Amino acid sequence: RTSQVEKEYQRAALYVMSSRWEGLPMTLLEAQSFGLPVVSTDCETGPAEILAGGSGVLVNVEDDETLAREIRDLITDEARRSEMSLLARDNAARFDADTLCGEWQQLLERLTAGQARIADASKNNALTSEMEHGFKTERGSRA
Repeated sequence: RTSQVEKEYQRAALYVMSSRWEGLPMTLLEAQSFGLPVVSTDCETGPAEILAGGSGVLVNVEDDETLAREIRDLITDEARRSEMSLLARDNAARFDADTLCGEWQQLLERLTAGQARIADASKNNALTSEMEHGFKTERGSRA
């Protein structure tokens, strides 16, 4: 146990997660924000979504041999670790609170604009329908 998690991430050369199940593994995001390349099991949800873009390696759940091989390969390949480290920092930025809030804001603005267009179109259709109905009624009453 440690109360100084940041120091542990700073001392590390890579991060390994061997879970069977995950939702949104915050430890992967933390490791990536410190520039750590990751070797992780490919749980049904979580790691693949976070590690998109080459900042980590995914292995099948419970494939111990491949997990060990990927860890060894990253330990011995400094150039690959360095490249993945740069990608990791960029990748973690995708999940930054300000970035995510901005994306949500843009989505909500697009949805609101879309709702306004739908409402306008609906009003126009209703007006057209009323005009057509009124025109038919007028023609019907003249006959």
